[in-house]
Amino acid sequence: MATLDELKDAWKQDCEIDVNDLTIAAAKSPNLHAKYLGELLQYKLRLTKLSNDMIEYRVKRARYYRGEMNKAELDENGWEQWQYKTLKSEIDNLTEKDYQLMVTRDAYIKTVIYFVESVMTELRSR
Repeated sequence: MATLDELKDAWKQDCEIDVNDLTIAAAKSPNLHAKYLGELLQYKLRLTKLSNDMIEYRVKRARYYRGEMNKAELDENGWEQWQYKTLKSEIDNLTEKDYQLMVTRDAYIKTVIYFVESVMTELRSR
């Protein structure tokens, strides 16, 4: 799966059309469509997985801060038992740092999806 910068560089080359020989551009369109569609599908699947991971993370960390996890669950996550009494209103603040990293990844993936969808729109209009 290519990064956004790699996709942008690839599109810079792929978008060029030789106006003197439009048949070459027409012949390349299905291959370009397949290339960018593959990237789009990978990123959409990645976004779905990340969305599910974000929900699971919030639930798991809330259970951790409420002291509801058993020894096996703590060991599986590499966490020590939470020793403090935590108010419901404090749980969001405690989970925010790690969750923010997931939000950043979510925004990046959505940006890549937007870019690839724009490329696909351009390819359809050829």
